Amino acid sequence: PNMNRFLQFQIDRAKSYYDLSAPLARRVDKESRASLEAMTKIYRAVLTKIETLGPKVFKERARLSKLEKLSLAGQTALSNLRAR
Repeated sequence: PNMNRFLQFQIDRAKSYYDLSAPLARRVDKESRASLEAMTKIYRAVLTKIETLGPKVFKERARLSKLEKLSLAGQTALSNLRAR
């Protein structure tokens, strides 16, 4: 029970850091921004997997498949192309 609360605390803390840092992406050079956004989406998705696994994360690896990573990166690339 204490480990579950601690794990959720850390997940919530990480999410808050992502939320707080989101406006800073505009300060990154446009050429590099897409990479930053893609990696942020990927890491957020891994965090969601960790949250879904809960305490099982200590026995089972939270990971994204290559297809999931490519999908998130592709979505970011498309949205950046549309924004130009």
